Amino acid sequence: KHVLLIGYSRAAEGFIDRVSLNPEWGYHIQGILDDHKDPGYVYKKIPVLGPISHLETFLAANTLDEIVITLSIGEYANLEQIVSRKTENDTKWKEQQQAERDNTTAMQDAGVMEITTSPDAYARYLEMQGDNPAYSAGNIALVMFSDPEATVFGTRDRWKTLNRSVMDSEKNNGVKIFARSPMGRGYTLADAYDIRQTQGRELSRISLKNDSKEMETALTTVLNYAVVPVVIDKELPSPAFYDETNLELAINPDYPDNEAFAAIAAEVAHSRFHAKGANRSYDRGECDLDAQSISYILCRRYGIERPMPDMTNLAGLYEGWEPQERRQALDTIQDTSKQFGRSIEKNLEMGKQRSRAPVHRPTR
Repeated sequence: KHVLLIGYSRAAEGFIDRVSLNPEWGYHIQGILDDHKDPGYVYKKIPVLGPISHLETFLAANTLDEIVITLSIGEYANLEQIVSRKTENDTKWKEQQQAERDNTTAMQDAGVMEITTSPDAYARYLEMQGDNPAYSAGNIALVMFSDPEATVFGTRDRWKTLNRSVMDSEKNNGVKIFARSPMGRGYTLADAYDIRQTQGRELSRISLKNDSKEMETALTTVLNYAVVPVVIDKELPSPAFYDETNLELAINPDYPDNEAFAAIAAEVAHSRFHAKGANRSYDRGECDLDAQSISYILCRRYGIERPMPDMTNLAGLYEGWEPQERRQALDTIQDTSKQFGRSIEKNLEMGKQRSRAPVHRPTR
């Protein structure tokens, strides 16, 4: 939260001290306006910016989340005027914020429409979603069309968790996306930055190799998401197939792991779409692009080569759908692939912990 203090006093110093001791609060104090301290005076890196009469000018030029009144007792006669100016500016700020949200939503809708109409845009979306599994389809669309060079992106906070930071020269070049509010309720606009706009530690990435213990863990994890019995069929002409008539998932174990992973992920998705026959509107042809998309996103995430899904009928599948309906469909794809991926990585980490556990030899 960006905060401005009004009035230099012991209360101001106390507030600054508490914020300094509690960085997890997320407050960023931009400065202090005061009628008695000279501009440029600094208390614990927080500068006095000018007199209180500059409040309106400062508010017009900066984005603030809060103004904290820290006047001394003798200056509270000016409080009514200060509150009046703040209330007026708050109204303008809320209008500007709403206009920016509306504009961002419109850009998001336009991007989602393009993704679900153009095979080239859909292919680019799948690559971006695989590289950014935590972000929604709407945010992928915003970054895709606002920054065509983007690959892996994140907010400043996201990059911080990955031991990277946004370069000073790029801090004003972010792309607006929707992020969870720091207060935990709803969504707010935040700036996102591509990896090329950051510096720091190299990103680590999980790569699943054929005939490895990690690949075995991943395959087992995905199979556990099937909602029907799994059977072995060595006559099957593909690595996996969901049989909607017999409500079972057939597996041919004679295929290489990479092909098996791609096919199993898609067929498990089919089994979940059908929901043991409870989804009476299930149609394999209509659901196959979604199932193959889930598979592609997972394969991309874990460095497994597989061809792009068949997007011949992309526009027809989404014909007549509103932008919000299209976004929800893409979010279902993202959410399913994210669930699979989260479980894979959880199980891989559990396997590492078991292998690191000390061996307790029996005592004589």
